[in-house]
Amino acid sequence: MAFTVLLNIVGEDEVFHGKIIGINDLVTFEGESVAALKKAFVEAVEDYVILCEEVGAPPLKSFKGSFNVRVIPDLHRKAFITAAIQGVSLNAFVESAIYEKRQGHTSESLKRLNSQYDEVLADSEERLKKANKELKAMEKVLKKAASNKEKAESDQ
Repeated sequence: MAFTVLLNIVGEDEVFHGKIIGINDLVTFEGESVAALKKAFVEAVEDYVILCEEVGAPPLKSFKGSFNVRVIPDLHRKAFITAAIQGVSLNAFVESAIYEKRQGHTSESLKRLNSQYDEVLADSEERLKKANKELKAMEKVLKKAASNKEKAESDQ
């Protein structure tokens, strides 16, 4: 599971602010350094995933592949004509335009940043799995202790 964030440096104090996007809730985090920002991001993701598990909600927003686009009528007409000339549907034309625009923003720095977040997320997921295993082990110990206590009380 990968999370996407928007980052900003806000104010004269140059604090990094992050917002997780592509989810159904508002989750933000901040840090005064890259290390602090990464730590805050991991904590925010871990807390959010745990909350989603508790309420039974999926962490990531669902995208069904369709959405309404509002454009001025003249642009709509021109897009329709261009699509027809190219022999594709208006949907295929718009999909292609979005894809091409998206490719224009795939710089090396964005790739590197995405890779760093993937690493942080993977580490976060591993830590969460480990914590869940430890929690289950603790639950077993508590159940056994409660069972032993009941047995001891009934033997008296």
